[in-house]
Amino acid sequence: MEAIEIKENAVYTFEEVCRILKTSNTNLRRKLKEGVIRFTKFGNQYRFLGKDILEFLQGTNEKKVEEFFKWLDDINKQNELSPIVAEQAAKFVHRMRKSKERKVA
Repeated sequence: MEAIEIKENAVYTFEEVCRILKTSNTNLRRKLKEGVIRFTKFGNQYRFLGKDILEFLQGTNEKKVEEFFKWLDDINKQNELSPIVAEQAAKFVHRMRKSKERKVA
């Protein structure tokens, strides 16, 4: 699948944002009601700035990383972290950091 470049100053439609985020209309509407992504509404049409989409994506990744580190810390405190899990954790963190660098660049 081809990567979609998100331009900070570009304006995107509701349908374009669904494709960018790889989500359904229903899920995007839910995110809008929760206030987790900024938008402007003209009548019954939604518009999104690229920088707001990028902020949402960056915040999503940071939240996942924070949740993962908390989970990892809890496991470590219980001395239940096996070498295999530790290796998988390191790979996950590496992927998350690469993903964040790609989206911000």
